[in-house]
Amino acid sequence: MAYELIKLGSLHVNNIPQNIAENPVWGGDIPSYDGCSFFGIRDAVPGKEIQWIKAENSNLLISDRVLLTGLSWTTIALMGFVDGNTVILEDRRYRCRLMKCGHRKGVPNEWDTLIDAVGMSDGLLHWQDICFWGKESPNMHCPNIHEGKRVIRGFEYARQWDEAEACNSFPFVGFRPVLEPMLAPCMK
Repeated sequence: MAYELIKLGSLHVNNIPQNIAENPVWGGDIPSYDGCSFFGIRDAVPGKEIQWIKAENSNLLISDRVLLTGLSWTTIALMGFVDGNTVILEDRRYRCRLMKCGHRKGVPNEWDTLIDAVGMSDGLLHWQDICFWGKESPNMHCPNIHEGKRVIRGFEYARQWDEAEACNSFPFVGFRPVLEPMLAPCMK
């Protein structure tokens, strides 16, 4: 179970750096989205750095907790974070996007791969009493049954898989980004 913890970047909402939750659960101190502001990942602000988990044999950096709640998958998509926005942090390019969480339970995905690599510790992964949006639509083979829904993960157990209406926001579902390093050099 080898992994590295990396502090990199800060979440900004309406150009204001956000606190990183110390109690990252539903009803805890995770910042809540105001419903209309732009948000993104920018250079780190001291004391408000995002902590990322980089598992051995992986190039992905996965946020160790939900950074923002009360926003819909649709809002995340409108901000460009489903497939990814390019962000530059410490002179490196990353694609900042939602995690691939499996279009149905048991399908290989980035969340379960992370759990397999680092274990299920809530003290590391912060999955208990909070859900996060995944990239996929549930059960892509039967789109009419799950139309308008997206995958959510976490809450009662680490591998919990569920779905929710993409256009709805919930106080217990949030934004947990992934940074994927890009090979293109950063131009100054």
